Amino acid sequence: MNMVEPKHFNGLRGSLALDAPLARHTSWRAGGGADIVYSPADRDDLAAFLRQLPIFEQVTAIGLGSNTLIRDAGVRGAVILMHDPGGVLAVADGLVYAEAGVACPKLARCVLPERSSRSSSRK
Repeated sequence: MNMVEPKHFNGLRGSLALDAPLARHTSWRAGGGADIVYSPADRDDLAAFLRQLPIFEQVTAIGLGSNTLIRDAGVRGAVILMHDPGGVLAVADGLVYAEAGVACPKLARCVLPERSSRSSSRK
């Protein structure tokens, strides 16, 4: 672990683990760990976590872990788990708004009705 990183994080509501395995966060269920693994409660919690990291700390974001391979030696720095089943997803004025962590199938289900209604109105 980086010796200049803070030993304590304050005011976080998400899940924090130090020297944690990452294999369970990938579809391949293989690979090493990370110095810090954080799963934020929401955007504000993520911002609070990032503000407390040392300026040069490496940060890696992982979604659902599909098609993600973690090397056996792991990932140095902080890994942020961005999977959020309750992530905000909306379609307005022909644009899709999706927070990081929204699963692709959920996004597709949201967009397909919008797309099919637009294409049927053009016929």
